[in-house]
Amino acid sequence: MDDTMLAFMVFAASRPEVLEQVQALTEAEALEAGEALPDLRETMAVQILTAEAKAQRKTLATLVEVILGKVVIEPDTATNPGASSLEKYNLNRPGFRGGRFV
Repeated sequence: MDDTMLAFMVFAASRPEVLEQVQALTEAEALEAGEALPDLRETMAVQILTAEAKAQRKTLATLVEVILGKVVIEPDTATNPGASSLEKYNLNRPGFRGGRFV
């Protein structure tokens, strides 16, 4: 299993409707699409993650890494115009994460 499929499983664990959508694919639909059922399900899973990545303004690879905990995405102060100057300062301080020093 590759990282993308593992990330989809983690992603779908908290979204049962997404998992149901992929599981609902039938052999007949796979035959109609000209793919084996596991391949069609994998394609659909990748499409779902790609749509989620676009919604979060990330690449698929970045979303997969975030879901799997391989990277920590820092808040972008440029996209956080409502933040006070102190909040922006703290977001850029080394060792300061989530409102506390780590």
